[in-house]
Amino acid sequence: MVKKKDIFDSPLYTISNYIWYFFMANFCFVLTSFPLILTIAAYKEKIFSEGFLFFVVTFLLEGPAATALLSIMGKLEREKDINTVRDYFKAYKVNFVQSLFVWSVQFLIIFALIEDIRIIKNIGHGKFLIPVFYVLLFFILSIGLYMYPVLTRFYLKTKDLIKFSMFFLIVKVKNTLILIFMVILISQIMLYLSILPFLIFASVIAFGIMYIQKNIIQDLEEMKKKQDSLLDK
Repeated sequence: MVKKKDIFDSPLYTISNYIWYFFMANFCFVLTSFPLILTIAAYKEKIFSEGFLFFVVTFLLEGPAATALLSIMGKLEREKDINTVRDYFKAYKVNFVQSLFVWSVQFLIIFALIEDIRIIKNIGHGKFLIPVFYVLLFFILSIGLYMYPVLTRFYLKTKDLIKFSMFFLIVKVKNTLILIFMVILISQIMLYLSILPFLIFASVIAFGIMYIQKNIIQDLEEMKKKQDSLLDK
């Protein structure tokens, strides 16, 4: 007769647990993303014309949702066990204001850069600025790959969050390249399919990001411990 402990330690049990965690995390993410899903379903190909305002408002709410998802996937990577629903909505509530603010600022900058590129292409003047805007666009997007994972683990002022993200973006070249490749791959999938498959597989993507970022989080934890020990002296 197979021992109970052996069943719990078996690879099959571990895999089934992870599948369940991913499924429940996706459920929570889709639930908090429902306004965006409803907007996309309602306006379809007219989403960027007639439904643009609704798209912007509902898309901004994805900041807290994505941060909460990253938070519980980071916890799953560290502890191998989570209370999915409780942990998700706790993270959603705790990080809501800051993640919404950071996400909104990032969105506005990206939108402004895209509009600048579009206008320059239309008028035909100042085309030498287009590569500069593309570099800035790429940089802003890349910073986000560090900001939100860090936000899930540390209480930092927004300016410190941005500084740490910029620092790791430059210093951790290998991590940055892997994450950028992941973003390009996801972008291509979304381009040829839609945003809905991303919502379905969001938890797996978030887990991958947090797994890649685990050394970054550990480095920050060590830095924080050293800082706290110096303050205690």
